[in-house]
Amino acid sequence: MDYSTLAQPWAQSEINTNTRLPITRNFLFYYIVHQGHLEFFETEIKVGKKKKLISLFIPRFDSEQIRAGVNGVKQVRGELGDAGPRLGQLQQDGYVILDFNRHDYLRTYPAEGGTFYAPKWAKFETIAGRVIRSFDEIGFLKWKLDLMLSGQAPTPHKVFIDLMIRDFEKVPKRWANRTHEPVAKAQYEKQSAKLERMQAIFAELENKTIEEQYQEILDVLK
Repeated sequence: MDYSTLAQPWAQSEINTNTRLPITRNFLFYYIVHQGHLEFFETEIKVGKKKKLISLFIPRFDSEQIRAGVNGVKQVRGELGDAGPRLGQLQQDGYVILDFNRHDYLRTYPAEGGTFYAPKWAKFETIAGRVIRSFDEIGFLKWKLDLMLSGQAPTPHKVFIDLMIRDFEKVPKRWANRTHEPVAKAQYEKQSAKLERMQAIFAELENKTIEEQYQEILDVLK
């Protein structure tokens, strides 16, 4: 069974149905973004008949669960809590809070014991009695790039990218003295190649802005 027909936007979360997602309820969440918390994201896409590897530095879009009684969230009603104090603290710590009422990323499902919250790029199906979850990584990436290019989410500063690369330089070195072992050699070559890609992407920023990099990637994805 495909549960996509049960998914409702946050603004329309009152669902009157006896069909429920056969997993336990979870908690409401916000996406939060910090300019200094980065990831090196890579994915392979098909362009025409060829495959193309997309590599970029991008801020992590972390999820902050809103749970009554945790991190200063006060109980309001049912499973919801007053997230104001917690979100205020996160903003003081440098996070940008992406409100699901404005950015349309939250979907709700009726589930065992209450409501299940998931990003709109998640898809749930039951196959042979098991709940299978898939995720549209490209759709999620396009959404993030659109937000950053429109100024609604922060782009990473070059200083943080440089720090991330310097920190990652330690990874291939961990395997460098064991390349006589097949597994260690494979890891050394894999991590060294990744480091080279990271350095190449960073070198591009000498001649273009991070926004120009993002726009070029977005143009390929569309």
